[in-house]
Amino acid sequence: MVHRVSPARQSSSKRPALVAPRDEAKAVFKRAILEAAAVVFLERGFHAARIQDIAERARIGVGTVYNHFEQKEDVLLALLEEHTAALVERFAAAPGDGPSFGARLEGRLGRILAYQDAHRPFFAVVIDYGLIGPSSGASAMVLKGRRPRQIDRLRREVVALMAEGIDEGVLQPRLGPLLLGRVLVGVLRALTQDALLAGEGRAVDRAADVVEVFMKGSAAKRSRQP
Repeated sequence: MVHRVSPARQSSSKRPALVAPRDEAKAVFKRAILEAAAVVFLERGFHAARIQDIAERARIGVGTVYNHFEQKEDVLLALLEEHTAALVERFAAAPGDGPSFGARLEGRLGRILAYQDAHRPFFAVVIDYGLIGPSSGASAMVLKGRRPRQIDRLRREVVALMAEGIDEGVLQPRLGPLLLGRVLVGVLRALTQDALLAGEGRAVDRAADVVEVFMKGSAAKRSRQP
């Protein structure tokens, strides 16, 4: 006996094969938009940039951009999300970081600074949007209070590392891990901002300096060595 498959069931059985190419095409367009936006924001500045400029750079229609993002602020937030997630990944502990707290700290800072060097134009544009230290009031207004979801995770990772330093007797316990994390980020920004903005050397080469300056002000009295 031959079992006939109804047209409805035939159509249903073919749908999964059609979904993947559509999703893949959507991902390709989104990637093109984000890459184009990073260049446009650098060349024109975020405030002067237009969705039309992004579409022209990506060589796609303006409507295609609006299919993915309602406004340029959404494009910026997507870029911030992507790069913050990458920073979280690079700040994670790695087997080769070394046994001492100072060595571990330098290794983790070195990886995020190397990433910033590799994406220097982007970080020079968004340095006030909270990826390195607190965001400015103007940038908070641009994003209407929104921020990358991974920002809190990155800050938790920093605070957790500071807690490790306190537990090991390396950092001053009276400061607490939260304040120590803020101090570290402040030193990091102060010593690397010129490299990001003016291209004066590589930020990654200053990882050891960041650790040295941070430890001089934050090390426990009985252990002043990083």
